[in-house]
Amino acid sequence: GLLFSVKDNFGIRGRPVGCGLIPPVIKKSEGTADLVETFLRDGATLVGSTTMDPLAIGATGKNQFFGDVVNPLKPELPIYGSTSGGA
Repeated sequence: GLLFSVKDNFGIRGRPVGCGLIPPVIKKSEGTADLVETFLRDGATLVGSTTMDPLAIGATGKNQFFGDVVNPLKPELPIYGSTSGGA
């Protein structure tokens, strides 16, 4: 029953790998990351990809392509980390 999302730089077969960019770095992934396959095989449900700093260079959650990530608990504070708070 676990729901999970993956950072936009993980490959998922048939989906783009954006790495926080438009256009995506890879238009159609040829394979799925081992970690994602393990979660799926164990019964988890993938709900989508998370927005991230472009190319994971940065730690502010700022993304000119998809919009900035907002801290859900304290909107006035930034989200830190290249994953932009996905954890």
